[in-house]
Amino acid sequence: WFLAAIGAHALKQGKTVLHYTLELDDTYVAQRYDAILTGIPFGNLKYNVDKVKKSLEKYEGKLFIKEFPPGTLSLQGLESHIDKFVMNGIVPDLIVLDYVELLKIPFSNNISETKILGELYKDLRGLAGTKNVAVWSADQSNREDVIGSNRISNAYAKLFAVDLLATASRRDKDKQNKTVRVHIAKSRLGPDGITFPGKMDTEIGLIELYAPKSDKGKKTSSEMMSDEQHLKRIANDKFHQFVKQNRQEPADGMF
Repeated sequence: WFLAAIGAHALKQGKTVLHYTLELDDTYVAQRYDAILTGIPFGNLKYNVDKVKKSLEKYEGKLFIKEFPPGTLSLQGLESHIDKFVMNGIVPDLIVLDYVELLKIPFSNNISETKILGELYKDLRGLAGTKNVAVWSADQSNREDVIGSNRISNAYAKLFAVDLLATASRRDKDKQNKTVRVHIAKSRLGPDGITFPGKMDTEIGLIELYAPKSDKGKKTSSEMMSDEQHLKRIANDKFHQFVKQNRQEPADGMF
């Protein structure tokens, strides 16, 4: 959903997006874009085909979605596929790759998996520089409230290559409240170590992040309390309510 949201935002800016999916069906990915761009719930898209088409006409950006089975597309194959677009006059501004570790990886008994993955990320960054195009991808991590760079699988081999690492985490309560935490774990583009509270609605692909000290940021952060914190706040509120209801007024002149 995050990758589709990034691609959809680029489309709104009139950019050309190539979205390579190595995990999900291309039609399914396209429907996610439809939901994000139209605000129509994912499950209701098939009942609103005409409305979807009309809503998409206002965007000048171009989107191309290409599906490959996991482990069948190499980095060289990706470059060749991009070159075919360029030869046909379609120059991408953004490449969305879902996701890097599903590329065909040339594992070797003499080289560790960590090192190979690190080289793959480095080569992908080199490809982005050569083609003068932005590249976004996703990765897996351990489950935590705020995911740091040390929680990314095979982290350090990858971190040396990326320019920006943003991690997203959602607990069960966040899914109920439609909230999300996004942590900037690394950035060559500006400050890092910042956690943004946000809203995430997977019915329509809505993702909004707020400045932590803004009104929306404070309100959303309050909604994202841990279960323990949430229960403590409820207990504390009920206690004060009980005390207020059962407080006896002092007699006249008495304090």
